[in-house]
Amino acid sequence: MFSMLPANHGGQRPIGKKLIDVITDASLTTNLRLVLDAGDSNSYTSGTKWLDVSGNGYDMTFGNATGASTDDPTFVGVVGHRGVGTYMSFDGGDYFEYDSANETWMNNLHKANSVFSSIAGLFTKSGSMYIWGTQGASSRTGTYWLRSTSQGIQFRNGASNLGQKYADDAISNDAWHFCGQGLGEADGDVSHYYLDGSPDQVSSSDTFSFSVSGESASGSGGTFAVGAKSGESSAGVVPAVAGYKLMFLAIWTDTLITNANMDTMYADGLSVRLGL
Repeated sequence: MFSMLPANHGGQRPIGKKLIDVITDASLTTNLRLVLDAGDSNSYTSGTKWLDVSGNGYDMTFGNATGASTDDPTFVGVVGHRGVGTYMSFDGGDYFEYDSANETWMNNLHKANSVFSSIAGLFTKSGSMYIWGTQGASSRTGTYWLRSTSQGIQFRNGASNLGQKYADDAISNDAWHFCGQGLGEADGDVSHYYLDGSPDQVSSSDTFSFSVSGESASGSGGTFAVGAKSGESSAGVVPAVAGYKLMFLAIWTDTLITNANMDTMYADGLSVRLGL
């Protein structure tokens, strides 16, 4: 689960800023829920927890168990180094699961009139990765942010697919990307995707409308997870395919992070970290 590269490893890029510093400098800490950063020594040094540095303490467990196991992602790189050589790696059965019962904001992601936003530094492979999700295997109620050939959000209520949106353009494989999404359900044409320095259009538009009806008022069907649709009592649901890498992730709720906001964060050190 833990792999260290020597400090002079040739694959390292120049050091960029910590994700929490980028977010703070952009004045985007309002309703910030979760910040995970493989290159921030406050977020990961060693062990089986990826620590949330948003200030909320929503820490993630490697895999489902508290000890080392086969569903644990692997830390690769130099602790505290913020370049393309430092990240969390997935081997086809790995994921992170929230280390407690779902928080209220996690259970509310799929509910009516949701507003949430995410950014991620992601190395992609051919095949899908659920960047984060709450959809359970049995009840299937919940939502997720998916990277497939393009990126998308899907809402589900039981067996019913209530709504989904995908970006127009495919995301290239075997490369680092800065991915973003902002969803403002029932707020008109404000939802959007973002990719590598510019809006990732839907139906040839920088923003789109996402409004569905029939969402469940009950909590999510699965435990909040990163790298899978969700975590459940003994197994993750559809973990990322082998070869995916995750450098950082941030999530906001009740706040729409706009394309302009993502421009700011991308330019302020995150593009450097990703070698873009």
